[in-house]
Amino acid sequence: MAEIEELTRRAVARCRGRLKVIVGAGTNSTQSTISRTRALSRLGVDAVMLVTPYYNKPPQEGLFKHFAAAADASAAR
Repeated sequence: MAEIEELTRRAVARCRGRLKVIVGAGTNSTQSTISRTRALSRLGVDAVMLVTPYYNKPPQEGLFKHFAAAADASAAR
């Protein structure tokens, strides 16, 4: 995660508003996705990219809760 954060900081600094910076924060685990979203969204990115949890295939309510939890963790409001 430290390497991803460093690369994200460098990308944000290099782009300086000229380009949108979108980073991948999605994982198969909701807790991991929350942690990554929280950390990466605070680095000045324009967006985080999430994925539907793979392998465990949650029901619709589970998907809603997964994405809602990530949105709540985001520094962007």
